[in-house]
Amino acid sequence: MIKKVLIPALILIVVILAIAYVKIGPPPKHYNVRIVTPPSIIASLPVWIADKKGFFEKRNLDIDFVDLTNSKLMVEAMLAGNADVLPAVSLADLATTGDPGNIALLHVQIYSHSRMKKNPPFESILVSSGSNLSRLSDLEGKKIAVYPGMTSELAVRHFLKKNGVDDSKVNFVKLPPPEHEAAILRGDVDASHLYEPARTASLNNGKLREFSGSVYASLNEPSGIGTSAISRSFLRDHPDAAKAYLAAWNEAIIYIRTNTIESRKILAEQLGMPQDIANAATWVDATTTNETSYDVLKQTITSAKEAGIIPKNFFLEKDMVLKQ
Repeated sequence: MIKKVLIPALILIVVILAIAYVKIGPPPKHYNVRIVTPPSIIASLPVWIADKKGFFEKRNLDIDFVDLTNSKLMVEAMLAGNADVLPAVSLADLATTGDPGNIALLHVQIYSHSRMKKNPPFESILVSSGSNLSRLSDLEGKKIAVYPGMTSELAVRHFLKKNGVDDSKVNFVKLPPPEHEAAILRGDVDASHLYEPARTASLNNGKLREFSGSVYASLNEPSGIGTSAISRSFLRDHPDAAKAYLAAWNEAIIYIRTNTIESRKILAEQLGMPQDIANAATWVDATTTNETSYDVLKQTITSAKEAGIIPKNFFLEKDMVLKQ
């Protein structure tokens, strides 16, 4: 008797589950995305926004964040197969890292880039507020703190040479961003090429003062020296995950533009800085995927070649820029 009742009940349950599966569909598939992002610079804001506001979660993306402060190391992580996305990486490092004839830009596509302008500057050269340095030529025989990697140093070298400074007489010291201000105040260095938001923090506390305008925007304006890249193998092997990630990126960029106050609150929280600093810092204007411009990147490459940042024989192919 029990068996006669149990079998129809089981059949009914199976039918109900089958109907539910057809109407509701299978459980959503989750995708894992490995993102290598600098933990201390403002260019990481879009991925922080996407994470905090649930743009990744609603697209069923499980994000693994890997923090690296050196742009070249980020590119090497991608080349080693340990990363899928580099949301804030130097264009110069993408164009110069890797074996000859097999550089990083053959393994990734650029999906976004900066649009740095002279005003307001995203980066500049700073000196101590009490420094007696007044002209760029005064930097001869002095020490300048620059970011790890070669982009910052080579850009500053070119900027100084264009302004009549003998760069061979300038000593460059590579330091992580949080160490620049302290190094100047101790007298270890005389000046610093500093990016946001550390630039605004040092200006607002009165310990440093602006010594020059934007170095990168002096090369070309707008400058696309800051880029975002996605692995070609990730695009090929996991197209749905890649599409979902790029959609989340676009939503984050639009959110930053339309929700400035909330975005800067998240910036302050992520970087552990006072809200007034986060409010005043220059946001590096980054593109959505459909705003990404091959022409801007090509012009940036041209100016970077002139500055010696990128080899003369490098050529930016259109396939190196993601089409949307």
